[in-house]
Amino acid sequence: MTFANPFPTKKGLLSLVLIFSALWKSALAKTRLFEWNVTDIDNLDVDQSGHPRWVMGVNNKWPIDPLVVDYGDQVIIKMNNQLRDNRTCSLHSHGMFQRHNGYMDGVPQMTQCSIPAGSTYYYNFTASQTGTYWVHSHDMSQYPDGLRTSFVINNPNEPYDYDEDYIISLTDWYYEPFYKLVPEKFTTWHNPTGAEPVPDTGLINDAVNSTFKMEPGKTYRFRFVNLGAFNNYDVMLEDHNMTVIEVDGVYTKPQEVSSIHITTAQRYSVLVTAKNSTDRNYAMTAYMDESLFDQIPDNYNPNVTAWLSYNSETTYNYADSVNEIDSYDDAKLEPLYDVNWGEANHNVSLWFDFFTLGDGASYAEINEKSFKYPKVPGLMIANSTDYDDYNMKPVTYGPYTNAFIFEYNETVDVVIDNHDTGKHPFHLHGHVFQVLERGEEEAGEYNDQTEHNVYENPVRRDTIEILPTSFVRLRFLADNPGAWLLHCHIEWHMESGLVATFIEAPDRVPEITAPEFVRRQCVMQNIDVSGNGAGNAFNISDLTGAPAPPGEMPAGWTSKAIATVAMCVLAACIGMGSIVFYGIQIHPLPTEELDDEEDLKLAAEENAANLMKSSDPVK
Repeated sequence: MTFANPFPTKKGLLSLVLIFSALWKSALAKTRLFEWNVTDIDNLDVDQSGHPRWVMGVNNKWPIDPLVVDYGDQVIIKMNNQLRDNRTCSLHSHGMFQRHNGYMDGVPQMTQCSIPAGSTYYYNFTASQTGTYWVHSHDMSQYPDGLRTSFVINNPNEPYDYDEDYIISLTDWYYEPFYKLVPEKFTTWHNPTGAEPVPDTGLINDAVNSTFKMEPGKTYRFRFVNLGAFNNYDVMLEDHNMTVIEVDGVYTKPQEVSSIHITTAQRYSVLVTAKNSTDRNYAMTAYMDESLFDQIPDNYNPNVTAWLSYNSETTYNYADSVNEIDSYDDAKLEPLYDVNWGEANHNVSLWFDFFTLGDGASYAEINEKSFKYPKVPGLMIANSTDYDDYNMKPVTYGPYTNAFIFEYNETVDVVIDNHDTGKHPFHLHGHVFQVLERGEEEAGEYNDQTEHNVYENPVRRDTIEILPTSFVRLRFLADNPGAWLLHCHIEWHMESGLVATFIEAPDRVPEITAPEFVRRQCVMQNIDVSGNGAGNAFNISDLTGAPAPPGEMPAGWTSKAIATVAMCVLAACIGMGSIVFYGIQIHPLPTEELDDEEDLKLAAEENAANLMKSSDPVK
């Protein structure tokens, strides 16, 4: 007869510890309900400049309070659309994976339909990540008009020590709303080069001259979040160093820096140790990256200032001058915790540039196609075309969705070649990626490189800047069934079609059920909930009527070429005007046929002499 050992083995003890740990965390987790009524707010003069404007707020308030929750919490954002003028809206939790929960990603015509006026959408997900994120509308360029805020998920097992935590948002600010700027100033034949409107100013924590209290002996975590639509910022703290510990929700090995370069949509956490002296205050300065601007307005101020406040009794108007910005190369950061996704078994190659299309406006193209959303949301296409392998074919999602299909758990390498002369921050929904390589400015295409500098321990993040006429190579694990956007996060470029779609494990998407209210809101707006990208649910191979960009201009007509021709036409018009004007004052060239080239030369010289004589101020 044998008896069971009453004492647990080491393996059994470990299992018990894990079980009790899970139960303990579950007991601590809370349901966090945020009731958001999205409302219009009029005549808001944010920077006290005398330029009041309309914004989108929450519960009749703006700025919108940051969302702060703990790891494991159930987050419910009950978002009711109370906007005027029948405007729709949505909410994307930027950086949240929404694993097996794609209908909560907040992208109209990809993971849901826009929220119609008077309706409520329940964004419901578990805070299964930690770090610094943000939420914003993904509908009709709305977030630059106010519908965005920071989002922090606290870590109960924080690997770094600090005393206090500040959330610091950076943004560009326009005095005109985007719903006017986009059609009137950007995507129009009046703007064939695609020049982006320059922000009127910048804000820190949606204000000017914000202050952050500093107490001697304390260490602070500054969570920088770029909520902007266009601007990159180089951020410096006067006479203070920063230690980077997190980018885009991923902890990094500590790296001391004098400044950080933060593009739209990126986030950084840095540790800052307070000085012991309280005799003065110090400037926090965010410098706009003016290299993004086609033309810099006269008397433009690219600097936005806030203050590290040691002494509220003294001044906030003294700051040392800065002669040089030396921002750390973020691609050299290393993650604190390693992952091993193995070598790639799927490779994707993308290139992009800007072209003037048939309506005379500038559009972005990826692999010669400018993005257009399908008539049926992408997730619903995958759900409703799961027969005869239709949902495994990229074209099913629409001929201009730039769709790529990945099988479950594939390791994917993505090369993106930037043929444009500007910088572009690319963001991938539903994932973080490793930055395996990033070319220097003007490095050319990836395949043109004779040597490849692959980072040994590549940083992981969800948004990376691609330098002018250069490239990046990224790697991610396709472990999240759904329909995820890859796009430039400059909002002007989103509007112009700089977007691709990654369809992951479409054979598993039917296991993800759309909440009934999601389908109902589509039906309310006469949007199909089944079929292909053209809304055809009967003949899936028929893409007739699928959304498409304007027709192509003749081959080779880039935005730069159009600009050149436009300038030539302008110069010609000015020249013709000058000829007409001065023709009254000088002798016309002989109408009879000139004998030879010498006669023509003499006649031209005579007219030139008469022109000079007539314009000579000394008589």
